[in-house]
Amino acid sequence: MKQKKQILQNALKFVRTFWIFGLLWLGLADPVQAAPFLYITNAGSNTVSVIDTETNTKVAVIPVEAGPYGIAVNPIGTEVYVVSGYATSTGRVSVIRKANNTVMYTIFPMGIESNGVAVDGDGSFVYVASENETEPGTVSIIDTQVGDVVKDLSVGGDPTGVAVHPNGGLVYVANKDSLDPNIDVVTGAVSVIELSVDALENTIHTVIATVPVGVGPYGIAVHPVGTFVYVANFDDDSVSIINTASNTVIDTVRVGDSPSGIAVHPMGTHVYVTNSGDHTLSVIDTGTQGVITTVPVGAGPFGVAVHPDGTYVYVVNERSDSISVIDTANHTVIKTIAVGTQPIAFGHFIGPKLEGPCNGIDDDLDELIDEDYLNTDLDAQADCMDDDDDNDEVLDADDNCPLTQNPNQEDADNDGIGDHCDNCIHPNADQMDQDSDGTGDVCDNCITVYNPDQLDSDGDNVGDLCSIPPVSEPTPNNPPLPPPLTPNSMPTPNNLPLPSPPPNPVPPPSPSVPNPIPTPNNLPSPPISMPDPTIINPPVSSTPPTPSTPPVSEPVATNPPPPSTLELPPSHLSSPPTGIKNDPPRAVVLVFPSHGATDMLAPVTFRWKESIDPNGDEVFYQFCLSPDDQLSAQECEPVKVVASRSKENLYASLGLSGVGLLFGLILMGNSHRYRRIGVALLILTTLVISSCGQEGAVVISRGKEISVTKSELTANTTYYWKVIAKDSQGGATPSEVRNFKTK
Repeated sequence: MKQKKQILQNALKFVRTFWIFGLLWLGLADPVQAAPFLYITNAGSNTVSVIDTETNTKVAVIPVEAGPYGIAVNPIGTEVYVVSGYATSTGRVSVIRKANNTVMYTIFPMGIESNGVAVDGDGSFVYVASENETEPGTVSIIDTQVGDVVKDLSVGGDPTGVAVHPNGGLVYVANKDSLDPNIDVVTGAVSVIELSVDALENTIHTVIATVPVGVGPYGIAVHPVGTFVYVANFDDDSVSIINTASNTVIDTVRVGDSPSGIAVHPMGTHVYVTNSGDHTLSVIDTGTQGVITTVPVGAGPFGVAVHPDGTYVYVVNERSDSISVIDTANHTVIKTIAVGTQPIAFGHFIGPKLEGPCNGIDDDLDELIDEDYLNTDLDAQADCMDDDDDNDEVLDADDNCPLTQNPNQEDADNDGIGDHCDNCIHPNADQMDQDSDGTGDVCDNCITVYNPDQLDSDGDNVGDLCSIPPVSEPTPNNPPLPPPLTPNSMPTPNNLPLPSPPPNPVPPPSPSVPNPIPTPNNLPSPPISMPDPTIINPPVSSTPPTPSTPPVSEPVATNPPPPSTLELPPSHLSSPPTGIKNDPPRAVVLVFPSHGATDMLAPVTFRWKESIDPNGDEVFYQFCLSPDDQLSAQECEPVKVVASRSKENLYASLGLSGVGLLFGLILMGNSHRYRRIGVALLILTTLVISSCGQEGAVVISRGKEISVTKSELTANTTYYWKVIAKDSQGGATPSEVRNFKTK
């Protein structure tokens, strides 16, 4: 009887799920739902970015627990579950209420380094995968009615991704370590958890199977019909396909480097796999079970989700701090959206809007009107009901920058995009920016590689990061190696560049004549043959040759110097030697203003802690400030740190002071009063000069903090700011992005 009841419950869940799915596909389940939201966990800035897919814009930023990683949106659209605890000692789950984008409560405890999370079809249970201090790992089961963990279920070692079968009766967990002695030690496994009901109507969760898959399984997803489970194997660049009827692997598909996230098209036609190692998205045809195309995306792609109507795929790029929007019709990137620092979004991060249509009415009776819609100027009307979204007194219909205040409507390149929001000074109405570095493709000197600084050391209009084909696609945390050294720029055996010859050097003797002899008419010798430039490292004699001194009569001074073949070109000066890895500087810690500060009065002094470079390189800073949360490269300025003087400067100052003091004391012996006054002025001037820093400095360093003051700030405006730490070898690391509002 119990078994029949369980079968009936599962069948009803299955039918209900597909009935809702079919209605959603036909656009009938929720006629007022315009587009879903994306919820992106930013592990580096401890926030969740909320993206409206109708406009592909960021509409909210939600602070959460430190180290947010996994995420799951309740299918019924009321809550979002954010798993924090990546690389920390304790896992936590922040429960966000979608209606107002605020954290309602936090659930404790979980295991250490919690990763994946999933919600079942009716929102009854939340499953969180966590490591443990001792094997095995656990899946913490949260009863959403209770609002807490009701069971910790042991699974394999180091569990990561979690997925729920469409009928709600099965849960699949990817484990990097199988912990099964009957399975190859290098192979990961998938734990299959079954839900059943006991005599007291309590739900029981039991591990019923362990399925060997590839090495290092990470992301996991279930086909909409429930027939197959797809597992991304991070360590062997493959996807395992599990038959859910037999719990066996029926096929393995080779994909890109280090696959991590995985999602299935709502119609079940394609599987999308993010390859974090080669910065691509693999598209698998479920009919042929083979890769049909590979799409280049941002750096370090991780999380992936598909729009409910199947039109778009959203890829979260961890090392580009962005989302790539891909059109599924032709598998091309059509938009890039900036989010927080180190976005992960591991799990199902797309979900429906809870609020109804944008109509100025409180549809969900939560005392908030159109809260799920963008409201740029933070007035009483959402943008969809506002004729002037940015409140610059230019109606949106006539505004060439409708979301950024620009009352004068400047448009230098006449492309219809105002200068205040244009990512390129040349006509580019499409605003394409493939590498998400804030510079439009038309102006970018390195279109497919993230290079916000647009560095071009040799002035050839090709960015330094694109000067040669990189070994792997460079990112802010992975600068490319410099061009290979040519015979004209080869280092010496001690890896040091050879010095250029001095002006008007004595020409080297010809190899065939040990000691050239002047001609009878006292004319210069015949042209001297130069060494073969193709010989990079000619053999060196163990006995140094005896230098030959030309006769006095030889016109040495007028001989032109031979062309130098030993001097390194300037473009090599900012790059490390080939084969030497450069680590970028550490991200700076922002100190003031705090994130979300309000009523700030100009001038505002921004403070951050000094960065440290692992290689000991000198660190430079770029300060970025803008009312636009995109913070393009044009809004970042280099800063000059002057108060932290080097020892050399200090010694020079002390030496100058000492000389001035000594000279003054000598002159003090003179009895003339005016001379004593002059000496005093000399000593004072010397001390003042020696204590002065560099002229025109705008930044002051006090110990471990650096500050810069800005006075030209507009009242009642939200500003965004960050600091980029750069080293002399081309490495760059941005800080988190903070915002504040002026009074």
